Amino acid sequence: MNFADSYTTYNDLIAQLGLDISTFGENAFDETEFKQLLNSLADYLGMNFVHLMTFHISSNKKMVAPDFSLSTFPSEWDNGYYEEERWRHDPTFAYIHRHLQRQPVVYGSWSEALQHELILQKAQNTYDAYVEKLTTVFAQARHHKINSGIFIAKRNQAHKLVLYFSSAENDEALEDRLDKKHWEMLYTGMLIFEDLLNYLTIRQPVTNNTSHAGKSDLSLSKTETSLMQYFLANPQSTIKEASSARNVSENTTNFHLKQLRKILNTPKLPAYHLALVLREKHLL
Repeated sequence: MNFADSYTTYNDLIAQLGLDISTFGENAFDETEFKQLLNSLADYLGMNFVHLMTFHISSNKKMVAPDFSLSTFPSEWDNGYYEEERWRHDPTFAYIHRHLQRQPVVYGSWSEALQHELILQKAQNTYDAYVEKLTTVFAQARHHKINSGIFIAKRNQAHKLVLYFSSAENDEALEDRLDKKHWEMLYTGMLIFEDLLNYLTIRQPVTNNTSHAGKSDLSLSKTETSLMQYFLANPQSTIKEASSARNVSENTTNFHLKQLRKILNTPKLPAYHLALVLREKHLL
């Protein structure tokens, strides 16, 4: 599907959803405010729950530990997803991970992702064991009225972004209901949230904190400046690569990143976006 029209309908969707983003992000990140925006998009699409996640682009592993995660799914379901390792059997995320390696945008239904995964499991002679595990997961999902769903994922320079929706409808009813306009609006919604996350990243205010070298105002040491300049110039670099390039240990790099995140009140911000924040505040 060609999503070119999504850029021209950007403001239209904001209006249709009744979103007021004129003052959004003036203060520190507000989880409740952001969830309200997510719920507005879910309601517009006729879905019951939604999960927004970002993953660092340099990760080649399965997307199981997001840098940022915000969900309106029942807490019991979200907790069990990780504690019971349901993610190991989630066909949707396996599908997203594989396809984002080759293309910038991937979208579809849970049912579509499942069919692709089952074909792979048959080829690997692991079909029966996989289906047995899925049967348990599906039973738990139905308990929460999670019967079907859709997803859209987008890869940009620094992150993979995923919007993951569920519905109480069965697969056939959901797929019959969704048309081209729904998918276009879903992609436009992804663009809106991508922009909001970028805005919050750049505009996040620095808190007055005295834990950084005993100073009330943030200033960077030579090592921190060197490391953050490297991350700024190399958005996809890893901790190991940055440490090697700047001739410091990985523990030293992680320590400085942890300190800067604490000062900036951005505990989950990846190194590259942390460097963007510092540059915006004229510290790089």
